[in-house]
Amino acid sequence: RRRREEEERQARLRTRIEQDMVAEAEEDDYHAEQELLRRRREEEERRRREAEEARKRAEAERRRLKAEEEERIMSEGTEEEIAALLEEKQREAQRALERARRARQGLRDAEAEEGAKARAAGDRRAGAQ
Repeated sequence: RRRREEEERQARLRTRIEQDMVAEAEEDDYHAEQELLRRRREEEERRRREAEEARKRAEAERRRLKAEEEERIMSEGTEEEIAALLEEKQREAQRALERARRARQGLRDAEAEEGAKARAAGDRRAGAQ
């Protein structure tokens, strides 16, 4: 009987040790997976930043070339080229003005919507009392 009890105790001990080893391996797997996910996020963020920087550099280069061309036209261009350039500048200014107007209108619309929601919430509270 003692021998059987000792064997059962040894079996329980082995089972406990195996369970601990499995739990430790699962925890290690979890940490490794979390580290992999962190590295992937960092890599995605790095790529996003690099793409944004490349886009900004390309935009800056485009603007620089455009400014050089405009400067060349203003200093060396014909009257027709200068007039065309000034007309294009006028159209660009008009588009910028229109974008600003739409942005202001959008802001006013959002503020009005917020005000209406606040009034409606106030009306519901007043009606509940």
